[in-house]
Amino acid sequence: MIYYFESLDLFTEEICMQHLSRLPQDRQLKVHRYKHWIDKKMSIVTYLLLAYGMKQEYSITEPLRFGYRSNQKPYLLDFPHIYFNISHCEECVAVAISDQEIGIDVQNMVPYDPNVAAMVCSPEELEQLRSSSDPEALFIRYWTLKESYLKMTGSGITDHMSRLDFSSPVDASFYQYNCYFLQYRQPRYWMSICSLESPLHIHNLSLIDLC
Repeated sequence: MIYYFESLDLFTEEICMQHLSRLPQDRQLKVHRYKHWIDKKMSIVTYLLLAYGMKQEYSITEPLRFGYRSNQKPYLLDFPHIYFNISHCEECVAVAISDQEIGIDVQNMVPYDPNVAAMVCSPEELEQLRSSSDPEALFIRYWTLKESYLKMTGSGITDHMSRLDFSSPVDASFYQYNCYFLQYRQPRYWMSICSLESPLHIHNLSLIDLC
């Protein structure tokens, strides 16, 4: 299940501070360690989003405690059988929850940089980018698909990104690399999910849901 929240401008500093106490002590300390307000905000909203999803999917309401595997991928100490992945950008915060490994990536639209594309895209993808009327959106599509796959496998961003090729799929959902992929495009950002299960359901949450 995928939960995402777009109305980040409505989540004011006052609202964040009101809900900070809902976070476990270690998470509160992590929030306070951030220097920039946007990082504090994202940390709070991400936890609230995950907590909401855990309540909806598994009726879990107790504070969530996190551990980290050797590859630094987080997991739930008290519920290791439940898998999750998180991602956020300037426009959106998203959480993916499953009983199997899952990866999600969300990125806001940024100017297209051919030099960056040359480092992370396959030859087939680069060819499509060169002929595309909207290389900015196409590159973000490729990037989020690759990162969602690498986050699902636990590899993270590596120099292997260019070995992954997503030049062929054209549908919003497709099967590749023994995984199910789902893409969700908005005018200001792109979301991609990589999962071992299908179908995937996406829920857009409101401020009231989180508060």
